[in-house]
Amino acid sequence: MRTLFYILSFLLLCLSTVPTEFVSFAHEPGLAAKVHDQNKRVVSAFWGEEQRGVSSKHALHLSTRAAFLVNMTTGQVYYEFNADKGMAPASLTKLVTLYLIYEALDHGALSWGTPIPISAQAIQTGGANMSLVQGEKVALAELVKGMSVISANNACVAMSEYLTQGNPARFIRQMNDKAKTLGMTKTVFKNVHGLPAVGQISTARDLAQLAMSYIQRFPQALALHSLATHTYQGTTHSNPNTLLRSYPGLDGLKTGFVSASGYSIVATAKRGDLRLLAVVLGAATAQVRHEETIKLLDYGFQQARDEEFDSQDLEAQKRQDR
Repeated sequence: MRTLFYILSFLLLCLSTVPTEFVSFAHEPGLAAKVHDQNKRVVSAFWGEEQRGVSSKHALHLSTRAAFLVNMTTGQVYYEFNADKGMAPASLTKLVTLYLIYEALDHGALSWGTPIPISAQAIQTGGANMSLVQGEKVALAELVKGMSVISANNACVAMSEYLTQGNPARFIRQMNDKAKTLGMTKTVFKNVHGLPAVGQISTARDLAQLAMSYIQRFPQALALHSLATHTYQGTTHSNPNTLLRSYPGLDGLKTGFVSASGYSIVATAKRGDLRLLAVVLGAATAQVRHEETIKLLDYGFQQARDEEFDSQDLEAQKRQDR
């Protein structure tokens, strides 16, 4: 089927590349440019050059420091760039913090209504935060929602203190033990929230491994990660994952930023039975992160469609050979 498409595309190219001086464009300004652009797209598709959605593992170039794309349904890696380059994970760190919280819920050590005390240390934590008050007790469900939606650092500290009886260092050891268990061989965590810390490092590949395990084991977590806003104590904050409001099928997962590594994201989108997971690290701005993640996910969905067409072609060939 794809071979026939390319033949027809090439024929269309031959018919459509009539020199523009023989065609009148007086009645539609800009039509010549449109025809030229259309011809250029056909040529690119025919020769496999880089274009949005073209299926070639070497065709995609992103304005990021590292990236990784995997089809979670099949396990097929569609794209990787500097996938093992060590970088500060920023708030993507919270995925392992949340992982341990969901494990505690599974084991019965916590319930969604468990009241979590808010300490002075939690209140003093910088960066993105919920409107927590020292000495109050907040239901676990609210803190997990704040961590998942608005990346609340103070909620991370409160949770780590509760789960280790006031010993966050022990919680960090548990984070690193979990990373090793998940096969994150190039990752070291130094705190529970991802704020800048010397020696805190991860890679696009490791973060993809973490996110895939997290989604597969706790798919219910996506109900929170997909929320566009979070309101607590009368204050509403927006989810910094702008793709939730614009990319079809996207339902998570986590954004991050620190000066050392730039703007990063672990994003996941599902269409039909197909789920993709993309990691983009080190974009120069939040807008670049947004745009490059769209390019990466678009590329992945096109790769999956190409695989489906190839499979259909193979089945058709088998039927013909019988």
